[in-house]
Amino acid sequence: MFGVQAYELQWATPEWRFLMRIDSNPVVHIAVLGRTVTVGGRTETVGGMSRLVTVPQLRSQGLATLALNHAARFVANELGLAFAMGFCVDHMVPFYRERGWQQVDARVMIEQPTGNRLSPCICLVLPCGARE
Repeated sequence: MFGVQAYELQWATPEWRFLMRIDSNPVVHIAVLGRTVTVGGRTETVGGMSRLVTVPQLRSQGLATLALNHAARFVANELGLAFAMGFCVDHMVPFYRERGWQQVDARVMIEQPTGNRLSPCICLVLPCGARE
């Protein structure tokens, strides 16, 4: 669905899932998981966001933005974390940038069962508090 099968990555299982429903029908999904990352030798726990998807016939109506904002508030208010983080394919970067996400311009290494490897996906970060 996201076009990342060729990367042969093992994706982590989300800890929380949010569904937006219209007339009891699920129309938007986003998942959140806690992850520890290392940046410049310092560790930080972030709210990893994953699997944001809207049913095709309801896209471009702001529903994904509502779900993304809800998940960011959850990361900040319920989990008490300063940052959300996610990975996306190239053509989705403008969507996230328009919503305040910042592209990580450094190399991002990800842990995989076969060892660490350079992420083939773009990494984005959203400050959820006062820290940059």
